[in-house]
Amino acid sequence: MEILELNGEWSIQVELPLLAKLSNEKFFRYAGYKSHVANLEKGLITVDFVDERNENPDPSSEQASTLKFIIDNQQKILESILVGLKSKIYPRYLEFSDPDEYQFPPINGVDDLELALGIRSVMISAAYKEDAAYYDLNFSFSGDMEHGIVITMHHLRMISFGSDHNGKAVMTDMGQDYDKWLAEYNDNYEKNIKDRGYQKYHTPSPKYGKLKPWQKD
Repeated sequence: MEILELNGEWSIQVELPLLAKLSNEKFFRYAGYKSHVANLEKGLITVDFVDERNENPDPSSEQASTLKFIIDNQQKILESILVGLKSKIYPRYLEFSDPDEYQFPPINGVDDLELALGIRSVMISAAYKEDAAYYDLNFSFSGDMEHGIVITMHHLRMISFGSDHNGKAVMTDMGQDYDKWLAEYNDNYEKNIKDRGYQKYHTPSPKYGKLKPWQKD
C-alpha cells in the first residue's frame, strides 16, 4: 500500500460508523465529551498515528495498511472484541472487582458491547508484523470507569488489554525479548538519549513545513 500523506498531520478523523456506535451516554455524559459525541454521531473517530523518531514526514505503509484493514473490517473487529471481553477481559477484572451488573453487564452479542465499552479513539502503532501495524482501541470501560481500557490488536488478534498501551506484549508478539531490550537500553542510556534526538535542534520538514509530533515533544 502507498504511504499515507496527511499534510503533515498525525491525528485525523476517520469515518468508522460501526465502531462509532459504541457511544453509550453513560460514558460520555459530561460536557467535556460534547465534541466527541458530536463526532461519534457522524460516525467519526479520531485516529492517531505513532510517528517513529526519524525524518519521514508521513505514516508508514504498514500503518496505512492497518488503517485500511480497520475501515474494511469493523464488524469482524467488534466480533473479536466480543469474544475477548467475555473470555479474557471480564474474567480478569472480576478477579479484583465485585460482579456488579452495572460494571459487568451481560453481553450476548455485538449490539450489547456499548453497555460495557465506549469508543474514545484509535492509535496505530509504528511497530508492525507481517506488513501490518499493531493498533490500540481506546475505550471507556464499565469495569474501570476511572481509567478505561486499551485493547491492543494485530489484525483480529487481541494482543493485550489494560489501562495503557502494553509495549512489552507487542514486542513479545513480534518475537523480541523485551527484558533484554530494556536492559540494553538502560545500559546505553546516554547514547540512546542522543540517538533519539532529544539533544538536537529540529527543523520543519521541507514537504509540509511542519515538525513531527516527536520533534515537538
